[in-house]
Amino acid sequence: MRLGCSLGWCSGRAASSLSNSPLSYEINYQFSNEFIDSHQEQISLLNLSLLKAQECRAQTARRNRLNVDRYLSHLRSVFCNKRRSIIPIGSSVNGLNGKNSDLDLVRFGSPYRFYINFDSQLRKQMNAVAGILINAKLLDPASLQQVPVLKFRNRDGIMVDLQFNNVGTIRSSLFVRTCVQFSFIVPVVVHWINSFFDAIKLKNSRHGLFSTYHLNMLALHFLQSSSFEFLPDIISSCSMLRPCAPWEDVAEILTAKGKMLVISDNHKYYKISPAEVIIKMIDYYSQLDLNNISIDICGKTYKRIADNAEDTFIQLIDPYFPEDTSPHARCTLIMVCKSIARRLAANSKTTIMELKERRGSTTFFENVKARHSKRLDALERKLEGSDKEGCPASN
Repeated sequence: MRLGCSLGWCSGRAASSLSNSPLSYEINYQFSNEFIDSHQEQISLLNLSLLKAQECRAQTARRNRLNVDRYLSHLRSVFCNKRRSIIPIGSSVNGLNGKNSDLDLVRFGSPYRFYINFDSQLRKQMNAVAGILINAKLLDPASLQQVPVLKFRNRDGIMVDLQFNNVGTIRSSLFVRTCVQFSFIVPVVVHWINSFFDAIKLKNSRHGLFSTYHLNMLALHFLQSSSFEFLPDIISSCSMLRPCAPWEDVAEILTAKGKMLVISDNHKYYKISPAEVIIKMIDYYSQLDLNNISIDICGKTYKRIADNAEDTFIQLIDPYFPEDTSPHARCTLIMVCKSIARRLAANSKTTIMELKERRGSTTFFENVKARHSKRLDALERKLEGSDKEGCPASN
């Protein structure tokens, strides 16, 4: 079932919580255009590899779907009634499910009243839910954690993250799924950026680095940016995606099989391969002055919001979580910049210094490195220690 949406219903909603207007930020794609023109053979091979990997992920997701649906059915039989519900969120419903994806869920019960003892109320609910799950034999008791979501492994080995009354995650999941359903290129690009940051050891939210959420949104920001416009402004293209849409209606669309949003827009489509999109995304982010701007999930850039956090943060603004106005991702992007430059330089016979000259200022990255070199070294030692101990990296 395809649900139509009318353009303009919620125009401006995404920026309504911001204190300033979007910036007009000029991006020059000369470098990526030249790189693509001179490396057609390598790009063709990369495309084959990307598409093959995506098909493998899709097959894995289809196999996992049966186990997930069966487990969800058991959970709902235990928890769901007129006042309570279990809603799948994240990769289990947004089309980005991978081999190692957790099952992310939100449980809705009686809404919390925002008392002074909010934390104790949450803990009380978590303990009650954990007890029910143990009695129903729906989890491995040895795997149970409360940090602050309920994390556990079920008896089939599925890792589950259970949140409580988190409406924003439901709306965000439908937003991501709508982007993914727009073009097969979207999940390819999203999975690539996650794999790349994993490879260069910058994907590990447990150590204050990027999470899957951050990387997904960096990809979706670029795909909607005015300089590229592979996707339209998704949120402004459909009333059901607006940040204040009734969560019950959003959850119904998200969980019903065969339902998808059809966005009405005047977007112009053009033919481009996944590998070319990735190269342009690298070019795009190498030119953003992240020291002075914020980015949102809709492709817009803003003057950086003043805050008390260190400027090693990237400010990522998400209208589905308006209370989170401070930066989310602690990241030292000098490492990203250098890794990408090395890889491109190896193929194009371009030196890192030439790339720096062509890509503009690296002041943000160099300042970060200079001011926080001791912290970077300490973080690297932690990561290496975790690897040696076999500790899994968090998403």
